[in-house]
Amino acid sequence: MTILSKKAFLLLFCTLFSSVLFAQDAIRTCGTDAHMEQLLQDEDYKRLHEEATEQRLQLNQNAVDPQFRQDMACSSTIILPMAIHYQGLPSSYNAGCLRALALEAVEALNEDYNALNSDISNWSSVASSFSINGPGESCVEFCLATQNHPAGYGLSNGDYAITYNATSGDQVSAWSGYINIFITDLEDDELGYSPLPGSGNGDGVVIDRDYFSRGGGCATSGVSPTFPFNLNRTLTHELGHYLNLPHVWGNGGCVSDDGISDTPSQSIPYYGCASLGASTTSCSSQDMFMNYMDYANDACMYLMTPGQAQVVYTRANTLSNILHSHTIVCASPTPPVASFTVGNTSICPGGTVTLSSTSTNSPSSLSWTFSGAGVSPTSSTSATPSITVSSSGTVTATLNASNSAGNDSETQSISITVLPANDPACSSTTPPCTSFTGGPYNNQGDLDVAGCTGAFVEANYLAWANEIYFSEVQAGGNYTFDICDGYSATTWGGDAEITVIEGGTIDVTDVIGGTVLAVATGCSVSFTATTDGIILLIIALSGDCGGAVIETGNGLPTLTTNSGVSCGGCPDTVCDVGEDYCTCPTDCPCDDLAVFIDLTTDPDTPTGSATPFAYCEDFILVNGENPNPEVLYVPVAVSGQDCLTYDISSTHGTLYGSDVTGNFAPITTIPNLTIAWLQIIQADIDASGGNTTITFDGDNGNCVSSLSINWASVTNYASSVAATCPSAAAPTTLITCWLEGAWDTGTEQMTLLRTAEIPLIQPFNRPPWNYGGNETVTSMPANITDWVLIELLNGTATIETKVGLLGNNSVVYDLTGANNISFSNSGTYNVIIRSYNHLDAITANPVAIPGTVDFTDAANVMMGTNQLKQLATNEWGLYAGDATGDGVINVFDFNAYAFELNGVNDYYQADFDLDGNVSVNDFNTYLLNSTVIGISEIRY
Repeated sequence: MTILSKKAFLLLFCTLFSSVLFAQDAIRTCGTDAHMEQLLQDEDYKRLHEEATEQRLQLNQNAVDPQFRQDMACSSTIILPMAIHYQGLPSSYNAGCLRALALEAVEALNEDYNALNSDISNWSSVASSFSINGPGESCVEFCLATQNHPAGYGLSNGDYAITYNATSGDQVSAWSGYINIFITDLEDDELGYSPLPGSGNGDGVVIDRDYFSRGGGCATSGVSPTFPFNLNRTLTHELGHYLNLPHVWGNGGCVSDDGISDTPSQSIPYYGCASLGASTTSCSSQDMFMNYMDYANDACMYLMTPGQAQVVYTRANTLSNILHSHTIVCASPTPPVASFTVGNTSICPGGTVTLSSTSTNSPSSLSWTFSGAGVSPTSSTSATPSITVSSSGTVTATLNASNSAGNDSETQSISITVLPANDPACSSTTPPCTSFTGGPYNNQGDLDVAGCTGAFVEANYLAWANEIYFSEVQAGGNYTFDICDGYSATTWGGDAEITVIEGGTIDVTDVIGGTVLAVATGCSVSFTATTDGIILLIIALSGDCGGAVIETGNGLPTLTTNSGVSCGGCPDTVCDVGEDYCTCPTDCPCDDLAVFIDLTTDPDTPTGSATPFAYCEDFILVNGENPNPEVLYVPVAVSGQDCLTYDISSTHGTLYGSDVTGNFAPITTIPNLTIAWLQIIQADIDASGGNTTITFDGDNGNCVSSLSINWASVTNYASSVAATCPSAAAPTTLITCWLEGAWDTGTEQMTLLRTAEIPLIQPFNRPPWNYGGNETVTSMPANITDWVLIELLNGTATIETKVGLLGNNSVVYDLTGANNISFSNSGTYNVIIRSYNHLDAITANPVAIPGTVDFTDAANVMMGTNQLKQLATNEWGLYAGDATGDGVINVFDFNAYAFELNGVNDYYQADFDLDGNVSVNDFNTYLLNSTVIGISEIRY
């Protein structure tokens, strides 16, 4: 037999096939192969393509395992956001027609990918010729995004992600995070092309405008589906490439394959509308010419196989970690329907009535108006406003709800009864709470000073349970403090209890003395101030006064002035409520206060101090290195006016801070409430005679505050700079990493539920790691989540291996629990981090050691978002589920789970959420990540 070269075979095939096309004007042509030749020149994309191919082959191998197929059955639909970009339209294009055409295309995709297409019934006539168990359903849904679009394209929330003549080419970085469909005019009779697979980085599928969507099209706009490719199957085919499906014939010939077990091997593509029989049989089996990944006419391709559907689902699962989940709003926006409910209308004097919006269809804004019965306030934009009345009467309340699709309003007449002050219902039975564990808070937003009548002020953060706020009020003013906007008793596991205290003093965690003005259980309390000054507001958990602070945001603290506080004018020689130096400098003083900054307790939570603190240079450097032991720093700030920028000067030393480029550099000006650092050396201190003065000038001498440093009494300063900062610390490397499963979205740290079960000897002394070190600890340091193994690679050679302890704050510590980790080698290396039961990761490029290695940022990791799991915005972690440690999450990890199922209070390979137990929660974690494959550089 004569063996033809591939090129000769293709020439012969094209010659023979051209003789049977006399009755057909057009054949399907796909430009993906040519497009891939260009893409594969890029090494990063080449790695992505190779990993996706390996993933597809791994699925093919596992598909023979019934247990694996059962485990991999999709339990939920993956929704992927799409954007459609029309290019090269005539100036008179019809946007309404093109929008309808785009929606029709997405609907057709959802039918095809889930075996809901009307022509799937054709399967019954050919099923006996194939061994698959019915057509495949991918459990993937596509939608046109309607929220959070990129800026610069004229799209608002509620608009479909469709652009007209606003893009060019086949990749637009601004549209990263979407599956993009580019509709354009292709040359060389190509119907379309796509990357294999897509990356979600602004790339997408390209379709010729003569073959996009289905139906009548938009002829005047130059986009019309043309027979025989007028059923949107070109998009179905090319999107299959984007989701990791190759052509069913692979590279051609019976020795090639598409890597999917249930698509029959075939040697050639099919065009037009073929029929079962000898002419459509190659490689000793019937060819599946009706498959979406063949070249048949639209009317004659109508299915994918279950194996193809599994490949699509697996790739979609990977993409769902890359694409913008917040853009997924598939339904067309509809106008809201305004409605609201009214709380208790029988109130005590000074009490409030709370209204709650129950409007439907997602209003984007709410606007209330109130009138009658001396009501206050008369307007609000809160979802749950509270109102007071001067006496019993009727209040007319109107709520207007609106969104991008329209607006609606509802009006109710509310009869409110003000009970007598001696009514039993007005005698509080709730005891006051005078203890707290969180706060008091400075710089809490506008809440520091109450407003005048009709105004409300609010904090700039949500409330926690068992904390204390403060505000300045005026005698005779009636106020309502509430956390109703966003409040839910279930969030804290019980109702809030709010106590208002006037004239008390704060002693660490208790209020001493003072008068209790009001106590209430729930989200709001009203009171009348009897003197000018500070009132304290304690938010406790009902029945748990002074308990541990619950660091979970629950309701926005707001203080509304109902009555009794007049609003003055400027200038009137009086600094009225609501006025300050910024709004009325003729009436109000500056009230500037320069402070030293104390970072000793927690560097991330600076606090003001009347006394100075000194720190060595290593305190402000990330990697722990102290390159200059002869330099000292004293941090300072000014609490003054937000409207001012302060000129800052010192009699000795140099002041440092963030310059206009964000770098740490000498400065001469500083914004309010920003830390500056006095850099000083021994010669400066000696020249000072023992005293240094720092001055803040906010308004050419009108707003001045200063600090005096007596070097004999500076905290942390030991007689000289050299004695205080004796030597440089040993260079160490800061390595950070999160572990999925242990990650807590509430605290944005890792849980420590398994601390007691973590072994005292390193766990990597077994296959597949076979690390021979005998590192142990006598006791596990506090705040450690697990052991990790770190490797330094020079090319493919392992230069050094060390174990470390991963803290719940993402930092890898040495075995003493000291910050960071040191290596014997220094230089530039690729760094691998390995976990006992998570998928390992390697840096994208060689990094400097000692230095910083951040595995919480996907941009720093080879193959990026394909190798890390997104845990929160800008936070990424290692995939949980690799119980065998071999770099692949597959059925063998499931077997490890099954073997250890129901294990409690120990250190298990299958304990993917790190709680010390192996339960169904660990299976759910495994199932989400099954088929994730680590890149070859980290696999054993």
